[in-house]
Amino acid sequence: MSGGNIDKVKKIKGMAAKIKLTVFPLILFSLFSGILCHAEVKDTINIKRPKVALVLSGGGAKGFTYIGILKVLERERVPVDIVVGTSIGALVGGIYSMGYSASEIENIVRGQNWEKLLSDKVSRIYLSEIDREIDQRYLFSLPCEKKKGIRMPQSVVRGQNILNLLCGISGNSQLNADFSKFPRSYACVATNLETGEEVDIYNGFLPTAMYASMAVPGVFEPCERDGLLLADGGIVNNFPVDVAKKMGADVIIGLDIRDNYHDRESLKSMDKIFVNLTNFYSKYKDKENKSFCDLIIHPHLSSYNGASFSNKAIDSMIVIGERTAEGMVKQIRHLKKIYNLEDNNIVSKKLKMPEKWKICRIRFDGLCHSEEEEFINMLNFKLPGEYSYNEIRSGINRLYGQGVFDKIYFGMTDSKEGKILTLFAKKKEVRSINVGFDINTRDKVAILLNGEWKNYSKPINIISVNAEISNNPGIKFNFEREHKNCLPDVGLEIKAKEQNYDFYNEGEKLFDVNVFYSSVSLYSRRYLGDFWEWKTAVQEEYFHGDIFVKEAFLQNVFPTDNDNIWLTSVHTSLSFDNRNNFYFPDKGSFFSIKGELDAVSKDLNTLSPAFLLRSCHIFPVGNNTAILLKVNSRAIFSSDFSEIKSTFLGGDSYAGFFDYHIPFWGLTPFIMADRFVCIESADVRFNLFKNHYLSFIFNALQQGDDIYNINHSRAIYGVGLKYSIKTIIGPVELGLGYSGQNDGIMGSFNLGYWF
Repeated sequence: MSGGNIDKVKKIKGMAAKIKLTVFPLILFSLFSGILCHAEVKDTINIKRPKVALVLSGGGAKGFTYIGILKVLERERVPVDIVVGTSIGALVGGIYSMGYSASEIENIVRGQNWEKLLSDKVSRIYLSEIDREIDQRYLFSLPCEKKKGIRMPQSVVRGQNILNLLCGISGNSQLNADFSKFPRSYACVATNLETGEEVDIYNGFLPTAMYASMAVPGVFEPCERDGLLLADGGIVNNFPVDVAKKMGADVIIGLDIRDNYHDRESLKSMDKIFVNLTNFYSKYKDKENKSFCDLIIHPHLSSYNGASFSNKAIDSMIVIGERTAEGMVKQIRHLKKIYNLEDNNIVSKKLKMPEKWKICRIRFDGLCHSEEEEFINMLNFKLPGEYSYNEIRSGINRLYGQGVFDKIYFGMTDSKEGKILTLFAKKKEVRSINVGFDINTRDKVAILLNGEWKNYSKPINIISVNAEISNNPGIKFNFEREHKNCLPDVGLEIKAKEQNYDFYNEGEKLFDVNVFYSSVSLYSRRYLGDFWEWKTAVQEEYFHGDIFVKEAFLQNVFPTDNDNIWLTSVHTSLSFDNRNNFYFPDKGSFFSIKGELDAVSKDLNTLSPAFLLRSCHIFPVGNNTAILLKVNSRAIFSSDFSEIKSTFLGGDSYAGFFDYHIPFWGLTPFIMADRFVCIESADVRFNLFKNHYLSFIFNALQQGDDIYNINHSRAIYGVGLKYSIKTIIGPVELGLGYSGQNDGIMGSFNLGYWF
């Protein structure tokens, strides 16, 4: 290499060295600056905290444990941005997502009658007379389709009451809401019953979303939503942590109330088998879902199951949830620290249920315009007006009680003038077979079958047929035109009955009575509000058999056989009934007054006026005691009346065959009374423990043939003791009565609904 070239190389090396000395620090500075910049970015992410999600598993009634856990999370100021749930987790989570606090959810839960809520029954005050009889007479009902005949029902519960509760709680959410816009973003999981696929719900009508996710197959009716038939999401994803992950959750707290798998020794009951089946369906997702969780809170609830809806169990489970979460406070605080989870946000309360909504308009979804107007009138709402959830619910109960809707629930939309109340109504044509039974000391064993048909598009919109199979068989037909406006209902009733009973006097059996009775009556009925009913009828009656006359009875002569009596009568009645239960009321009153004109059909000029009064008022005394004060009175104002229309006394309320029978504890049915009768009674009933009652009864009888000269020396006093149990097959009652008129103590027994 030449010297010049060597000098150039040296010069270049020197320049390179200088460049290295200059650039290297610059590179280091740049790298250091990058590290600093990266640190600044990371700090910014920490300042804009991660999204926190709560995931609530399914588990039935055990989900009330979530309330206690939420209380602790709120006390620890854990922010919640996303809520995802399945089944009961969807229900509690959905309410929490709207901005309700844990304490507010607790108040909602404690304020419910869960036995009534988890059924389709509405208060008997909203039922028509025919439906009220069906409700208190029949053990079960089987749908009967026009083409397919009798079928098993789709579920035990349609969800009428629980769905309307959810409608009230979420009344301020829109009909087609985006759940991500809620104070806490929300989603829930349901199952497509036709395909078995998972359906994740992020928008739409919130109440049906929550209901669909909790609709346990066979227990709750599936939910038709967006063209799909949906049921409980626990079938496919009972701990939907993956859904929260899809929604952008950075930190996930899982609330898991599911049982572990039960072994062979534990699989002795249906609920435990169902738990295993549910776990099997979602086990493939379970491992991954748990791995996504930063913290899992799992209370131990071995003493409870998915059906533990009693108030005592709910209270205990809330406490268990709170204690479980308190035991994990260290983990909760550690999670907050490492992710810098500071709850500085105020949760919006705009979706919470107000005391009242201003309603400017009502519309139906599912009815034609002419039907819509009729049913809107039945709500008795004055628009515009302010109405609470309870008032809206009462109006819906009034409509549902007509028996023409499969389900009816509500939602709200905003307008400039206020809220538009939308009623979602699905009409049905009723075809059902109803079955009841009763075992008592009067009929021995009796079975009552009823066929009911309702179609309000027809001129005759109600047809009902009753057949009684017993010692006293009978049949009854009702054809009725029920109106939904100011016109009274009109109907035709035809009935026939064979009646066999023993006739007594002063505790001594005199003879057996065998009577065939039939009648045809044309009636009109008008409901005056929810509690009052006015009914008028024209009736033709026929009696055949052992018709005894009073003179024969007084002379202790056996009655003549093969007697025939035709009677024509006109009667009108006014009644009031707001008792909360027919068999075991603890509040309310009943009052009925009936006036009647009877005449032998061959001689209509000979009229016999009669009057019947029945009343009962229930005074609650504390939580477990009620006093029932009753008055039953009948007056026959003509001495020339047909003796078959005499007042009969004795026995319990179920013992009578005729409308003019008056019960009396301590007397054996049937005893003939004088023309003027008044019985006062006081029942003191104690609710010993759930569904068990003990009653002490005192009654007094005054009677005579002259209203102005009652023979007080013939007064009869009686006492009774009755033990009753409310069961799913009707009341079970065992009674003892004594009056001094009978030899010894009179016993009575009843199992089943009265008819």
